Amino acid sequence: MTDSNSLGEPVCVWHAYLPLKIKWDRTLFYSDSLPYGDQDPAPRAKGGWYFDIPMICTDPGIDCFGTILMTDTIVNASCYATDSIVLGGNGFSTFWFGITPWDGLEWPSGIEAAETQNEWQVYPTLINTSVQVKNNGPSHSVYRVYDIWGRVVREGTISPFDQIIVDTQDWRCGLLILIISNQHRESSFKLLKP
Repeated sequence: MTDSNSLGEPVCVWHAYLPLKIKWDRTLFYSDSLPYGDQDPAPRAKGGWYFDIPMICTDPGIDCFGTILMTDTIVNASCYATDSIVLGGNGFSTFWFGITPWDGLEWPSGIEAAETQNEWQVYPTLINTSVQVKNNGPSHSVYRVYDIWGRVVREGTISPFDQIIVDTQDWRCGLLILIISNQHRESSFKLLKP
């Protein structure tokens, strides 16, 4: 991902078979080599593992659709893994991971009809031709939509206490990540275009 608070990479596999187990070193989320501030005893960062259908997650569970939080520090999350995940299903899809600063907030799980995170509301998150983004706060906000490869699909600004409609007709099908930020905070939302 290209903004200063997020790091991410697409993942490619060659001659792999399902189920596929992916492991990582959980201590790296505490590393002072990350470009995020020290939050001891909390980690500096959290990770997100993003995947698309026809893949499914068999561990930590099949109810974890599209996104799994990578952390050993849980505040309130249902789809998280400490140091490994297992992906299965009928075939491979695109998948990637991203790292963002640890914020201690609840991690969104599943694709909801609408999602609200404090200052912003996004609906629908299961998109067809458009998605509405509402800024409930007094600050200007910037939004970016990333595809599964971490490329920016759309970006723009939202005025305080305003609502915009983002045209999604020309977007490819699959999982997308919408990141909205202002001077004080940043939130991410999962979008799915079937």
